[in-house]
Amino acid sequence: MNFAKASLAKKLVAGFGFLVVLSTIGTSFAVFKSSQMVTSVKDLENTHLPLAYIGGELALLVSHQQLAAATFVIHKDSVYRERFDSLDKQADETFARARATIQADEELVQAGWLEKIEAIIQLHDKLAPAGRELITAAQADNLALVTTAAVTQETVADEIRAAINEFGKINTAEGEHVANNALTEGTDLQRLIILIAVGIFIGGCALAFVITRGITVPLKKAISGLTSGADQISAAAGEVAGAGQQLAEGATEQAAALEETSASMEEIASMTRHSADNAQQANGVMANVNKVANQAAVSMQQLTVAMGEINTASEKTSKIIKTIDEIAFQTNLLALNAAVEAARAGEAGAGFAVVANEVRSLAMRAADAARETANLIEQTVSKVQEGTVLVGKTNEEFNQVSAGTGKVSLLITEISTAAKEQTDGVGQVNTALQEMDKVVQSNAATAEESAAASEELFAESNTLLGYVRELEAMISGDSVSAPSLKRPPSSGRKTGGTRPLLPQKKQPPRAISQQRQNTGKEVIPFDDEEFENF
Repeated sequence: MNFAKASLAKKLVAGFGFLVVLSTIGTSFAVFKSSQMVTSVKDLENTHLPLAYIGGELALLVSHQQLAAATFVIHKDSVYRERFDSLDKQADETFARARATIQADEELVQAGWLEKIEAIIQLHDKLAPAGRELITAAQADNLALVTTAAVTQETVADEIRAAINEFGKINTAEGEHVANNALTEGTDLQRLIILIAVGIFIGGCALAFVITRGITVPLKKAISGLTSGADQISAAAGEVAGAGQQLAEGATEQAAALEETSASMEEIASMTRHSADNAQQANGVMANVNKVANQAAVSMQQLTVAMGEINTASEKTSKIIKTIDEIAFQTNLLALNAAVEAARAGEAGAGFAVVANEVRSLAMRAADAARETANLIEQTVSKVQEGTVLVGKTNEEFNQVSAGTGKVSLLITEISTAAKEQTDGVGQVNTALQEMDKVVQSNAATAEESAAASEELFAESNTLLGYVRELEAMISGDSVSAPSLKRPPSSGRKTGGTRPLLPQKKQPPRAISQQRQNTGKEVIPFDDEEFENF
């Protein structure tokens, strides 16, 4: 891995990791040496020093046993005999402690120290009988036996002391060896600690130089890039602020246009609703007219039937009149014949001739009346036929009117339905325009907030540039003055000056970062990703 191209985190981890590894290795050796020294010290504390103390205590007990036996010989007091026995028991207990101390150390057991202490115990086992023999001889006042027993006790005691001294020399030599080892290990530990400290110091200085150089060079490049970026951010913030103000003004004008359009759509919707109402009323009127026309058509059909019946009756009457005319003609012929017969009869038929003349006169009058009636009936039949034709035509025309009124009613119904649908559509368009107006007003408010945020961004860019200057001064050691940037130019127009915005729900203000004191870590976090682009 190329250390110069490594990331900041890797450099820091590598540097501190090296120091940690070096410290761990040194500490491990130090712990190992200190553990050896502690083992030696514990060996002295738990084994050799107790054995040296036990050796001195045994030598003292042997001397006290000799003294107790000799004192009994002089004073012949049982107290000294009891003291002799008590000292013998103490010696046995002391030997037991010595045996336990040696058994606790496996190396001493393997080195034969347990046999050495057992040999001393065997010698001590001879001391008690010799002392008791001396006490018994003293009780019997046997001077020769006392002298012999005293010599024997002295000889055994000297052997015991010699063995104890020999054991003490061996223990002392071994203790000195252990102490020398502990001293050597302590000296080695001291030297190792010094070497570790020197190595850590030298390695730390070298790593500090390498890491500092590896950090300051990229940081200087990063600071240069951040300075340029802060200037560009400041300029961009000014442009964004101006664009936001223009956007807010345009959104406000759009909101005004939408409001006017919404008002026009309201008027159109009102007119459309009025037209729909009129169409519904006209539909009702045409329904009534259609009903009346249908009734008139029915009446005309009935009238046509009646005219036909009248025509039929007139024809029958005409036939009857013709019959009457024929009867009158026949009656006239009969009267004429009767007059002829009366004329033939002479005076006898004169009265009958008068009656025949009267009958003939009535027949002629009846014939004339029948002809006149026939003429009138023919005229009436002719008029009735003409009326029947006219009634038929009128019936057809009424049927056409009824069909026309039905079509007109259907068209008016369709017009009414279309007008209602247009009213609903206009209402939906009006609602959509109102929603668009709200959205446009919201966009205007958002644009104003964006402009304010851009100004805040401009201020933050100034602050960021100041921190960059401070960081640059901290790295280079030079005094760098804080930057002074100009505020972005305003568009010079008041936002929302065209008209007041429509009432709308208050929206929660967007969080705009406040000025705060930032630490160096917050300004430029020392992370791998922050310096990859540099």
